[in-house]
Amino acid sequence: MHTKSIFLTALFLLTVTVTIQARVWRVNNIPGVNADFDNLNGAVLSTSVLAGDTIYVEGSPIVYG
Repeated sequence: MHTKSIFLTALFLLTVTVTIQARVWRVNNIPGVNADFDNLNGAVLSTSVLAGDTIYVEGSPIVYG
């Protein structure tokens, strides 16, 4: 029973650790705005953006095109 408890605790901690790794990336094409990317294509193709990450495309008066 003790081994099962240790296994379940380790599994829980691993799951929490993997979930915490997810990141939010900002896309904004307005000059001077501090964002991670200035175009959506760059964000989607970036090797830094991993499965489980979120990409936020912020509103802009400039067409993303």
